[in-house]
Parts: sequence; structure tokens; C-alpha cells
Amino acid sequence: MKLGGNLPPNTHLVFDNFFTSVVLMESLYYRGILATGTVRMLRKNLPKELSTRKPKTPGERILANETKLNPGEFTYRFCHPCAVVKWKDTKDVHVLSTAVNPTKVEVIQRTQKNGEKKDMFCPSIIAEYTRSMGGVDHFHSTIIEVRTQLAAGQKCHGSACFGFCSRVLLLTHTFYINTNTKIVKTYTEILDYV
Repeated sequence: MKLGGNLPPNTHLVFDNFFTSVVLMESLYYRGILATGTVRMLRKNLPKELSTRKPKTPGERILANETKLNPGEFTYRFCHPCAVVKWKDTKDVHVLSTAVNPTKVEVIQRTQKNGEKKDMFCPSIIAEYTRSMGGVDHFHSTIIEVRTQLAAGQKCHGSACFGFCSRVLLLTHTFYINTNTKIVKTYTEILDYV
């Protein structure tokens, strides 16, 4: 809370599930700061019917079957000022927010396993989170992509130093793209140059 002490009112913070809790969201909201973040459903003060843990009692099994979703479907619970949204992508995604209306929906394009694009409904709260997180979440997927390309037959440097240097290079490249859009090269092109 000390880090957010000097933020102007109506600032929108976005963070991952490590920080997200109902207590933090409410505290920020009453200070005039809006927030959105993925959330671990085992945290306190969250609706049990949206949880993804295995049901233990017959009542929990019935509740779990009622809230089971197909890809593209979502459900939400709202208790002022917080909204919790559960959306089914390839797996369940849970987001807690004080900034976005949980009933708004957008159409997004998802890439299928065979490579074709498919339109899918997505709650605006999750689309906003994805747009705002930007390079932080995409960093991990890019590292996996580069490892796959290297394992598929491209030059592979086996040292631990290479892994560290490639991460530094990727973060520098991500920062460069976000601050200077005139010249954009892919990470693979930069790796080939080095």
C-alpha cells in the first residue's frame, strides 16, 4: 500500500495473482484507485461456487456441476466494489476487479491447435487485463517459443549463461518495441544477428 500512496485518483492498477486479494482491492478502491488482477480462488472472501478445487461434499459436487463452463462462457459474482469473473478459455481464468463492468463482453480471436483463428466471447474485464499486462505475461510465452525453436534444430548454446543472456536480450527488445515503434525486429532476427 505504501507504493501506491502517491498515485492520483482514478488510476487503474493491473497485477497478477500473487498480489490480488479482496482486502487489497477494497482498500485501493476506497483510496480512489481502481484495480484489476488475476486471482487465486483459494484466497479468503471469494465466492466458493467459482472455485476450481475438487469438491469434497455432495453439496459442493452439485455446485461445481452448476458452474461448469464451456469454452467462451463466463459467470461472475459482484459485491460492491469487487467483481469476480470466471471465464473458460482452454482452462478456467479468474479475474478480480473494481474497474471494469463484469457484464460487458468483447469478441476476441483465439488461435486453435490447428492454427486457424476462431471468434470467441470474452468478458471485457479479462480483455482489459490482457491488454494492460502486455509484455509481462507475454515474456514467458516468448521464452518457451524461443526454446522450442532452438530445440527444433537451430543453434543451441548449452550454457546457463545463454539462458540468462537470452532473457536479458528479450526484455531489452520488449522494452525497445514498447518505447520505439519505428523499427521492429523479431526476437528470432535479433538472436540470429547475435
